[in-house]
Amino acid sequence: MEIKRNTIALVCLFFWACTSNPFWEDQPTKKLNISGTVTLENRETDVPVYVWIEDLGISGYTDADSKFSIDISGLETGDGSFTGDVRVFYYVHNYLAQHSILNITGGRLSSSQTDFDQDGILREPVVLDKLASFDLNCDNSWNRAAGDSLRVKLEISIMGHDIGIVSNVKSIDHDYIPSGVMFYLSPQEEIYFDQDNIDHLKQYDLGSGSSITWTFTIGPADLTAPAGDYYIRPWFMILQDQVPEALFQSLGIADLETISRDHLILPIDMADKSISLD
Repeated sequence: MEIKRNTIALVCLFFWACTSNPFWEDQPTKKLNISGTVTLENRETDVPVYVWIEDLGISGYTDADSKFSIDISGLETGDGSFTGDVRVFYYVHNYLAQHSILNITGGRLSSSQTDFDQDGILREPVVLDKLASFDLNCDNSWNRAAGDSLRVKLEISIMGHDIGIVSNVKSIDHDYIPSGVMFYLSPQEEIYFDQDNIDHLKQYDLGSGSSITWTFTIGPADLTAPAGDYYIRPWFMILQDQVPEALFQSLGIADLETISRDHLILPIDMADKSISLD
């Protein structure tokens, strides 16, 4: 009987060890992190660079020192852990977007990295080339009751790459006049724009080293914004075919061709301009 009791005790001890010993447990998934430095050529403002990891739905921004650090989790799938190469994009609206390749094997950073090291640190700083510089000018105040129109001038200087820019235009006597100037208090609040001036979209193909000035004319009846102080920005979209549409969706932009406050989410190296409306 004593032998039987000892046997039962040993069996119980064995099962207890199997269920409580940490060496029998699955170890928690290690959190991955990638980091690096992304700078902007001829930077004019403190706009951060948007860093987006394709296929993983993970993103972040650079800090005041042009550095980013992004934690990556959730790499477990129904068939195991994620394995594959993903692109890490660096984006600012008026800069040429670039990407690096991140190699992941079994939910871990692969040892065969090219752009990152095994610890997820970008091997070389990334420098984004500027596509265009924008200088916005208009009066500091606009008294609509006086019946005068507001003229907003946008001076565009193209840098070292040919680019295409899409803008709204109004058709007048077989000519196209730029239109679509947004007035807003903040990107989170309602925007106002001269919607009756918009007929359709037009693409402008601009060569490197060129410059152009767009003049927007807004009549007193074209804008329904209440009196107050506003930021203003003309609506336009710089085309970059290499940027996936999913990147814009990750920013919260559902429609790239429609004026909305979502467009203000796009990071852009462009000085703010404000105006007082009476």
